[in-house]
Amino acid sequence: MDFQRKMTIEGFAHFDGSVDGKEIDSLKIYALETIKGSEVTTVRGCRTVEYKMRNAKHIAAELAAYDYPIEAELTFEVQSAKGKNGEHIPELVVTDVHPLTAIGKNGKATPAVSAPKAAAA
Repeated sequence: MDFQRKMTIEGFAHFDGSVDGKEIDSLKIYALETIKGSEVTTVRGCRTVEYKMRNAKHIAAELAAYDYPIEAELTFEVQSAKGKNGEHIPELVVTDVHPLTAIGKNGKATPAVSAPKAAAA
């Protein structure tokens, strides 16, 4: 099941290469998330959360065209990942990113203009 969420992206890191003969295309998106409290805890502010995305060359190329931070709509999905002992565990991953506005250093939001889409392989 997919769901979307509007978030502020502070930056990203993309790796596209091989490690020990295994091809890896991995993107990490660093986004602000409001800290949630409960009836017994008092919290304020935001924290930076790291979200993973697989097979992300096309998104990394588009994200590289922006100055950060940006507002974007992220699509999430729960996928199966292997745990340390080989068991399958649920993992929340990003499956799509749609930039909305560039916030810029002056704090003013401007419309984000999408970079040209990379050609599908």
